[in-house]
Amino acid sequence: MAKQRLKRVATSMGSALMLMLGATTHADDTEVYIGIAETSDNVNPNVLFIIDTSGSMDTDVEITTDFDPSVTYGGGSGQACANNDNVFYSSNADEPPSCNSASRFDRDDPELVCAPALAALFDGPNITGRYTDQIGIWRNRSFLWWSWSEWTSSFDGGYGIDPVLVECEDDRGVHGATTGGPSWPVSTNGPFQSTPNGSPWTQWPTRTLFSANYLRWYWYHSQTTSQTRLEIVQDVAKDLVDSVSEINIGLMRFDTTGGDYHPTHSWGSDRQGGLVVYPMRDIDATGIRTQFKSAVDGLNASGYTPLAETLYEAMLYYRGGEVKYGHGNNGRWSHSSSRSGSTYLSPIDYECSKNYVVFLTDGLPNTDNDADDEINALLANTSGLTLGSCNNGVGTPIDNCLDELAEYMYETDSANAATGNDLVGKQNITTYTVGFNVDDDGILESAARQGGGKYYTANTAQQLTNAFTQIIEDILRVNTTFTSPAVAVNAFNRLTHKNELYFTVFQPDDRPHWAGNVKKFRIDYVTDGQGNQVDENNDGEADIAIFDANGNLAVDDATGFFSETSRSLWTPSDFAPDGDQAGKGGFASRLYDYSDTTNQHTASTRASKIYTFTNSSDGGDSLTDLTAAENALHENNAYIPIVNEDGKITKDMMNAPSITDDEFLRLLKYARGLDVTDQDSDGSTLDGRPSIGAPLHTRPHLVTYHIDTQNNTQTDYLFIVTNDGYIHMVPTQDPEGTATPSSGDRMENWAFVPPDKLTNIRTLFDNIEASNITYGVDGGLDVWVKDSNGDYDILDDDGNVDSGDHAYLYFGQRRGGTHYYALDVSDPDQPEYLWSATSDGAAASNPLSKFGQTWSRPRHTEVFFKEVGNSTLTRRDVLIVGGGYDTSQDSQGARSPDSTGNAIFILDATDGEVLWWTSTTPQPGAAVPDLVLTDMNYSFPADIRIVDLNGDGITDRFFAADMGGQVWRFDIANDTADTLKNRITGGRIADLQKSSAQSGTPGESDNRRFYYPPDVALIVPDSGAPFHSIAVGSGYRAHPNDTAIQDRIYVIKDTDIAGPPVAQGVEYTTLYEGDLLDVTDILDSSNLTESQQDKLENGWFVSLAGTGEKALASALTVDKKVLITTFIPADQTSTNLNDVCAPSQGTARLYALNAVDGRPVANLDFEGGDQPEDFTLRDRYYELTRQGIAPEVTIIFPEDTSLSPIPIVGTELVPELKVDNDPEATYWYQHNVH
Repeated sequence: MAKQRLKRVATSMGSALMLMLGATTHADDTEVYIGIAETSDNVNPNVLFIIDTSGSMDTDVEITTDFDPSVTYGGGSGQACANNDNVFYSSNADEPPSCNSASRFDRDDPELVCAPALAALFDGPNITGRYTDQIGIWRNRSFLWWSWSEWTSSFDGGYGIDPVLVECEDDRGVHGATTGGPSWPVSTNGPFQSTPNGSPWTQWPTRTLFSANYLRWYWYHSQTTSQTRLEIVQDVAKDLVDSVSEINIGLMRFDTTGGDYHPTHSWGSDRQGGLVVYPMRDIDATGIRTQFKSAVDGLNASGYTPLAETLYEAMLYYRGGEVKYGHGNNGRWSHSSSRSGSTYLSPIDYECSKNYVVFLTDGLPNTDNDADDEINALLANTSGLTLGSCNNGVGTPIDNCLDELAEYMYETDSANAATGNDLVGKQNITTYTVGFNVDDDGILESAARQGGGKYYTANTAQQLTNAFTQIIEDILRVNTTFTSPAVAVNAFNRLTHKNELYFTVFQPDDRPHWAGNVKKFRIDYVTDGQGNQVDENNDGEADIAIFDANGNLAVDDATGFFSETSRSLWTPSDFAPDGDQAGKGGFASRLYDYSDTTNQHTASTRASKIYTFTNSSDGGDSLTDLTAAENALHENNAYIPIVNEDGKITKDMMNAPSITDDEFLRLLKYARGLDVTDQDSDGSTLDGRPSIGAPLHTRPHLVTYHIDTQNNTQTDYLFIVTNDGYIHMVPTQDPEGTATPSSGDRMENWAFVPPDKLTNIRTLFDNIEASNITYGVDGGLDVWVKDSNGDYDILDDDGNVDSGDHAYLYFGQRRGGTHYYALDVSDPDQPEYLWSATSDGAAASNPLSKFGQTWSRPRHTEVFFKEVGNSTLTRRDVLIVGGGYDTSQDSQGARSPDSTGNAIFILDATDGEVLWWTSTTPQPGAAVPDLVLTDMNYSFPADIRIVDLNGDGITDRFFAADMGGQVWRFDIANDTADTLKNRITGGRIADLQKSSAQSGTPGESDNRRFYYPPDVALIVPDSGAPFHSIAVGSGYRAHPNDTAIQDRIYVIKDTDIAGPPVAQGVEYTTLYEGDLLDVTDILDSSNLTESQQDKLENGWFVSLAGTGEKALASALTVDKKVLITTFIPADQTSTNLNDVCAPSQGTARLYALNAVDGRPVANLDFEGGDQPEDFTLRDRYYELTRQGIAPEVTIIFPEDTSLSPIPIVGTELVPELKVDNDPEATYWYQHNVH
């Protein structure tokens, strides 16, 4: 029977094996990734400028005269720039705002309190008229520093409060609202506080501020004169260092001396390579700006253009290598502080250092082949990389080593054992190039692209200023990704999984659209250099790991995330590598045929397969066929109002009532994926955008549609929802059946935008800076697969839907709204709209009015149902959902009742009808629940746990947990022919915020919320009666950085296994926390007192010891072990230099606890012995490598059945917790999953 139970586990997990690495928002959990409060010690990026000093830099060019801060320029009469108190701002460094731009504010209202900005704009010793930094504004309201946003009337109207302070990142902690008062910006009840743990500076976008005087000069007084190219560069570089902060800066030049002296190398009279004229220094340190400008002034133009040689010297400097070109005759060496003798001192000081080269030149390579042999030797010695070789020959395009070397520097570690500066992780070097008055034949662009940076061109001083400013903004931009993988069930062995993983990833941004993606990787054996399987931990089984398309290990051991060099399986070669970049490669790179330069958007492409539901009618019947012309989200839809006055897709539906018809058509083109704003700068607005929205919290859902028994293959599809408001249907097969397909293969059957999410499209198109993402579809997915003939698929060999079979897709919206939607996706190419259920517009007399935000995943199951007029019970397909989330929980301190979401529903799966529901006592005039429970006062965002006691597919019991720290049980009497109302009993079985029934109102520290469902498993202990283990962890998901609440992991032991608890009739008794045994400090439960033993029979709990530690995922019970992940927010007050690279996104742990008494089950700290008697309390958890919020645990059943099932958390396999391949009785509660 054990093997049969295991089969039930494996089958049920098939659709659920989507592993999530993290999730994120401000009034919710994105504060971990965006609202990261900083410590006082930051690791500045290293930026090494290489300035061309070849002879051609002495060429005269006509230039615009400089801004002179001593002159008060005229002009701009009647415009905003005529007022010297106005400060203008821009996110685009290419051109300052117009003289009458609305992007401005008065320096005193709101008050500009950024001291370096005031100095650069108004009253400093080196006024430049412009200042670049990360900027934030304070609104005089009690809860938030806002990231920079356009101050429109609609924005202010949402809060009725104007901004009152403007602050910058460089100045935080230096001063405050009053001298000597609190100095650090704060997230709540501010604006300032005395500790640095409140303000989320790293989320805030970089902006350039301009003075009104600067704009008058720029628009009315700039004149043309003559300067040499080098003089222009010198002036621009000096201005740059006066207007930027928070970088380390260094300077290199080309060699100009020639000569033949070097301890280990000699050459003739040719000038070769370059040297460091100013070592890497913190630009904000005293005197550094002056010293750097002096070094810039000392540059002179002479010699050739040795681009590759100089970049090679830059690499040697970064790596702490031997000086090669950094000296010549007359004792001219690289700066004495850049080296120790003839060895460079690497400026890479920290494992989290980011390192850049900004290379400016006015010419193509010239006399530039002396380092070829060394560069080719590097290229040939790159394990796992194929970088080719190079030589500095002639021809068009020029064959030069510059781009190959830039790629090598980007792809490899510059601080490892070989360099003598062995730091954890990978410290690579990113190269930007700027062509100044140069006709580049591709070498500079190629060097920047392969070097991970960007290429800029400039022909004027202003363009050069803009290029430098844009590069610094790029360098300062904060990038974060996290993901969500999935595993498919092997259709030919339902006990195992296919060796495929699907990860959802996204990148937080300072705008409403966050780039997302889905990437495919695979699981395989780890082998040595000879192809032999490896057993590194000596457990008798071959090791397995996650691999990429090139057969390389995909995960970086130092970060727990995909390595920078990895390539996911769907990614074309011209998008690779893509592993650690959310928006690059993967599914997003397969939306269109990007290699097709003709019309890419004919009816046969993705462009015609974006649907919505307009509720149009045809002869009185609603057109539920989403492929009907009326439902096309397309500018050629004949039913839009521009073409037809009776149109169904209107400007109002897209929140754009006042735009012109042309703008509306452009908006529709954007909605179907065209690059109408030319985001890729290729000059075309008719090509596609390789972009989807962010799948934040919801795992993709895999469904097997066809099994080909003759060829031993199966056809799977993946359903993905995103916060752009789209749901995508994606075939999982590799294009052309290969892991390295060409870029001409498209992947996507269709996408659907729910009608209530059409309003998001205008916001996403404008994509103006905002403090948070725009929420679309982010709720849980479920698919009801009706497999009438029991062949485990839906389609026959001809691709037609099997008779009697269907696949119905259900999804909610989480923070995107209060709707549940149902689609018929039986035919992969012909989706149909079924129904929606929502509280929007619902009267109080309608039970759906209790819906909150639809967080709870709709779970399909079957119940016995008594039809009207029928005396017998029939099977009815239903969905069971929690009432959802009440957003009042975002700001609550102590526990208080919710007005929405405090209900549980059973809905008809075919039409959404409410068949049964429960809630608290209703208000007068409100709908009356079928089961009134007076204590049901708190919302249910968590999924409902469904239990099928006998495996007949009929639900017998379900469990729920709410935001008030309460746990509920419900029983369905399936042996009685009566209505659901009379057959379902239930009640509260635990209140875990209170220690006893007599306890007073719980305080804020006791406000333990359950965002995730309880896990239910049958446990048969070595001694004593069997029980249902109900495992659940508490944690404030809306504010994961909160430290005020003491959260815990609980296990409740429910001994009423066979049926409802019966005393005097059916009776549900509430356990309080004081009724459970606190085993936090108890390692051995064999010597308990009688009182302790009595409590242990009710259950146990462990208090989480980390500061602010909380459980933010559901538990999993398997093999008598409770597995659950926790999150500890980063220490936001640390000023210890040793912590400068500590995880800013917080720390994740995996707890593994014995379900009977909470004791450790494995040696998870890798200290001491591996026997139970050797375990310590510390062995209860395993430190995960990946930063941020960890997902729930998933068990992988390898295709090789000789291998034990193994837990995986995100990208991290945990072999120390392998599961017995023939486990003892462990009850599983899910069923009917394909």
